[in-house]
Amino acid sequence: MVRAKFRVENLHDDGNGCRVITMAPVMPKDLSDVENKDFLDATPSGKLEMRVNTATLLQTTPVADRSASDFFHIAGEYYLDFSLAE
Repeated sequence: MVRAKFRVENLHDDGNGCRVITMAPVMPKDLSDVENKDFLDATPSGKLEMRVNTATLLQTTPVADRSASDFFHIAGEYYLDFSLAE
C-alpha cells in the first residue's frame, strides 16, 4: 500500500447530480508541521479530481441519509490509500 495526503482545493456541483471534488498534495502549515512536510517531499505535485454522485449515501456513518459528497469540505485534508486491485 502507498499512502498520500491531499487537501480539497475546490468543490462544485456539475449540474448533473454530481459534486466535483478537486484535491492537491498537502502543504505544511508552518515549520513544525512535520507530517505534511514529509508527505509534500514524497508527493511534491499532483491533482485528483473526482465526481461523486450526490445521491450516493455513505455506508459507514451513523447518519444513514448523509450523502458521500458531503464528506468532503474545502481545505479538508484526507489520506489517500492506494493498494493494487487483484
